[in-house]
Amino acid sequence: MTNGSFGVDTVRLALLVEYNGSKYHGFQYQKNVASVQGAIEEAVLNLTGEPTRIKGAGRTDAGAHAMGQVVAFDTNVAYNPREFTRAMNSYLPQDVVIKETAKTNAFFDPRRDAVKRWYKFKILNNPIRSPLFGDYTYNFKGDLDIESMRIAGNMLEGTRDFAPFSGALSKESMSTIRHMFEVTVNKNSDLIEFDFVANAFLPQQVRRMAGTLVDVGSGKLMLEEFYKLANSNTLGAYNKVLDAKALYLMNIEYAVPIFEIQNDFGVWEKALIEANTI
Repeated sequence: MTNGSFGVDTVRLALLVEYNGSKYHGFQYQKNVASVQGAIEEAVLNLTGEPTRIKGAGRTDAGAHAMGQVVAFDTNVAYNPREFTRAMNSYLPQDVVIKETAKTNAFFDPRRDAVKRWYKFKILNNPIRSPLFGDYTYNFKGDLDIESMRIAGNMLEGTRDFAPFSGALSKESMSTIRHMFEVTVNKNSDLIEFDFVANAFLPQQVRRMAGTLVDVGSGKLMLEEFYKLANSNTLGAYNKVLDAKALYLMNIEYAVPIFEIQNDFGVWEKALIEANTI
């Protein structure tokens, strides 16, 4: 790395990461399969000579994408943030990129310190499949009632038990209570976007919630039935899981901002969503 040198005190770095998850078995490292975490750790090793285990803010599913994933790790190599970003990108595959590097305090934890997480789910609402966008959206060919889906989305806001929309839990004692700050449903031409902002999410939660909204919009699930399902508190009560290829981790928010790009990006995206609202 340019101007890099060893022998300095340990520094914790945070990276703002964007990736196309199509070829990866999720973010989290898994032996003998491609993962985003593995790609980043290999790049760090090649750049600094230091084997490391990074921590991520979110464990995106196999095939899911990210525009605002946050990871952190410790290094003993002196760095200039901009040079480090450029150097890391020269070692990373084309479908993973570091957008910004920032120095943090030694106790920063990208997952535990996050106060908000924003996921987007994209639906191509068209009877004809798209060769260009098919790999990055969920294609629904029938009619969808936008207003009904918005009403259902509003029912999910607030602090509540999201067990009905959860996949298998890593621990039986894991709480399924989450706070949903916002659920929005927007349409621009034949593209429908669901945006979910919460303090944290359960396994497969976003993809299952997206599935229920589609069922409501198509008339397969009435709003009264949706309400009963959402309040059943039964783990995995709704088991329709939509494709991860249409899922995007957009942004991670912290009490104290870390990245310049991340903050600007959030404002820009929100403005775009409002402009596309019908």
